[in-house]
Amino acid sequence: MLFLARLLFRDIGRNIGKREVVLRVGISTLSILFAVYHVFFLICFAFVYGIYSMLPVNLVCLAFYIIVIFMNRNKASMASGVIFVLIPSIYAIVCAYLIGWESGAQWYLMALIAPVYLIYEKFSIVERRLCVLVPIIAIVFVCYMEISQQSPVYSGRSFAFMQYISIFLAILVGLMSAEVLQFSSLFNQRRYQNKIANLTDEANRDPLTKMFNMRYIENALTNIFWDETANRERIFICVVDIENFKNINEEYGHSASDEILKKFANVMLKSFRGTDLTARWGVESFFVVLNDTDERGALKALENFKNKLKHTEFTTDDERRVDVKVSIGFVACNVDDSYSECIKRSDEALSYGKDNGSGMIINYRDVPGAKSFK
Repeated sequence: MLFLARLLFRDIGRNIGKREVVLRVGISTLSILFAVYHVFFLICFAFVYGIYSMLPVNLVCLAFYIIVIFMNRNKASMASGVIFVLIPSIYAIVCAYLIGWESGAQWYLMALIAPVYLIYEKFSIVERRLCVLVPIIAIVFVCYMEISQQSPVYSGRSFAFMQYISIFLAILVGLMSAEVLQFSSLFNQRRYQNKIANLTDEANRDPLTKMFNMRYIENALTNIFWDETANRERIFICVVDIENFKNINEEYGHSASDEILKKFANVMLKSFRGTDLTARWGVESFFVVLNDTDERGALKALENFKNKLKHTEFTTDDERRVDVKVSIGFVACNVDDSYSECIKRSDEALSYGKDNGSGMIINYRDVPGAKSFK
């Protein structure tokens, strides 16, 4: 299907709706199939049955199917869809009128059921009624001719072969249309899933830094703490605070401080492992969850981050250098504690570090009066 789409449409992959791609591929594929069958009918009527009155009819139908294919080459045209439905309907009437019921034209109309359903959604109300009524009118007409015995009878000739071919065509078109409809369904399902995923990701990210927000972190921590197999003592929760950010904001302006936050977030994302979680917690506060490590590894990771910040140049639009320092509080999670309690302890460690110096990394263990660990 994708190969056929690339073969038929030069602009495949450009700004084209997925439903339109499916419609164009479906109509063009079925038009090619019908055109091939008209070539086959042309040969049968000319060399097998000697019914030369059907030759111009098949040639006209073949030409119209080629027109439909070219109409769909650059753009999905509703006119091509209407023509696609009209051709088999008119052909069935003409075929039944010139040859009779035994030609199997009524089975040819059955091949329209699935394609009409395929293109139905893209049509307007008038076009929908037209595409449904035309095949019905054709069926009623050929039935009337048979019942009233007004259709011609070619004595001594058997059209059973043509009938079987028409039945086969109806089944084949039905199967192909079902495949196209399934292709369309998968397209729509994937588009819906992608839309939900994008909305979910957008809701879980900070709009400025594009980092995860606390909503995402809280959901992740909820899953971790509900997991009985998780080793909480190897999970460290860290709170990072940019020192004197209010002064930076007042001195350099909101635009400059926003750019500093973006660059700060970029450094943070590159400093920790992919298994760790980073998020923006507040205006100048950030959050880190270090997974599967010990106290020494956690301290080393935080010092590495702090060292990268030290060697990162933060500048304003007018090339003024901004000194960015951080204070960090972190804690190892106890077996029986909730994640909210761990967050509270890391925040206490941060506050203690800010009250007793600058640019400090404080373990909750070192905070006077800290709750003892089991």
